Amino acid sequence: MAKSNDQGVERETLALDTKLEREFVQPLTAMRGALEILRDYPEMEDDERRRFISVALNGCRRLEVSVTHLSHAVYDKSDRMFSLSGGAAVESESESTSSESTSADFPECLRMLDEDTLELDLCDVVFKSSEDVGAFFDPIDHCIERMDRSWFFVVNIENNKVWPEAWVSHAHRLKKISVSYSRAFIRYDASDHSDATVLNSREEALSVVAQLHARIPTSS
Repeated sequence: MAKSNDQGVERETLALDTKLEREFVQPLTAMRGALEILRDYPEMEDDERRRFISVALNGCRRLEVSVTHLSHAVYDKSDRMFSLSGGAAVESESESTSSESTSADFPECLRMLDEDTLELDLCDVVFKSSEDVGAFFDPIDHCIERMDRSWFFVVNIENNKVWPEAWVSHAHRLKKISVSYSRAFIRYDASDHSDATVLNSREEALSVVAQLHARIPTSS
């Protein structure tokens, strides 16, 4: 029986290694190879340059899909209900108990807009590594965990840049906030973008929050 269990663990480990190789290592390797060639051969023909750029961009797309799948797998909460409002992903749940906190307790990138709403400012923030992500989000997590309640989150992602080395960690930390601490997680970007799940202005995001507030039953 022990041998059978060991073989099962080995098969699962091999399957995981294969999946990680296919979904993360392969596209990263392709991207690095293409970018190093572009760096080392600046005089290459335009057609060749476009081909290597295409390889790098394809690797980016593969990684984006893999990170999305990974975050869904880690934070799949079948008992939580999600809906789509105004193009932004939001989550509805019963009103939770609040804990006292003041704006002085908050990191600079986090602001309390009202008793139920927090604004997270990622504007112009560049994450180059998982260490950057941890240094940025650790104080936010500590603050939110201390308050022990859920919030409406308005998140400014204008010009927020995430390097490939930081993608997995960045997706993990945002998903953690969205699933564990939010009643709604509403992103906006005032610059030109093509993401249909992201609103186009802070005003739109706050309007969605107001609509969600209006849906909360008042106690009789």
